[in-house]
Amino acid sequence: MLKEPTLMIFNRITPPLQTVIRLLCVSSVMGLLLAGCNTANPLVIKRTSCPAVAVVKHAGTLSRFGGNGSFDAGNLQLSATLSALGSDCTDKNGARSVISFEVSARGAAAGDVELPYFVAVVKDGTTLLSKQIYTAKLRTNEAGNRGHTHVNVTITTPAVPLPPKPKPSDFDEFAPPPKQLGYEVLIGFQLSDAEVAYNISH
Repeated sequence: MLKEPTLMIFNRITPPLQTVIRLLCVSSVMGLLLAGCNTANPLVIKRTSCPAVAVVKHAGTLSRFGGNGSFDAGNLQLSATLSALGSDCTDKNGARSVISFEVSARGAAAGDVELPYFVAVVKDGTTLLSKQIYTAKLRTNEAGNRGHTHVNVTITTPAVPLPPKPKPSDFDEFAPPPKQLGYEVLIGFQLSDAEVAYNISH
C-alpha cells in the first residue's frame, strides 16, 4: 500500500519551484475563515484556521492524444478527471487537513496509467507557499477501459491570527469589508503547455 502524501507548511515561505507558477486562473476562495454560524445569532461567525480547498480552473481534467500531434477526438488516447474533493480538518493550534479526491480515467485501451497531480498551498490569496507534485496510479480495465483511484493528502498549516476587534465605525456602510486572511489548498493535474491550451480552448 502506498503511503499517503504529507505536506507540512510552517511560518516561513519556502522557495517556489520553477514549475510552480502553473496554477492557472485561480479564483480567490472566499470565506476562508468562515466555518459556520451560531444557531442563536446567524450574524455571529466562528473563525477557524482550516484552509479552503479547491480544484484549480483548467487543471481539473487531463487529455492525452496520440503521437501524430492531432487534437481530434479520434486521436484521444486518455481522458482523466479530478472529482469528489473533500477535506477533514482538525483545528487546534493550527490546522491538520486530510484532503481527499477521486482520480478517474478512461483510455483507448486497458492498461496501467500514471497521472501527475499537484497540491499547492496559497496564503492570503496571493502568496504561493509550497507546491508538491505526486503521481496517481490506476488501471483502466476491460469494462469500457475505465479506472479510478482514491487519493488522500495530509496538510498541516499554522494557526491563522484573528483580525482585530472591529470598532463601531468599521460597520459604516461605506467602509470596505475586512480582508479575509488564511490558507487555501489548490489541487490540479500537472499539465504540459499543450494540455493547458487544450483545456482552455475546450
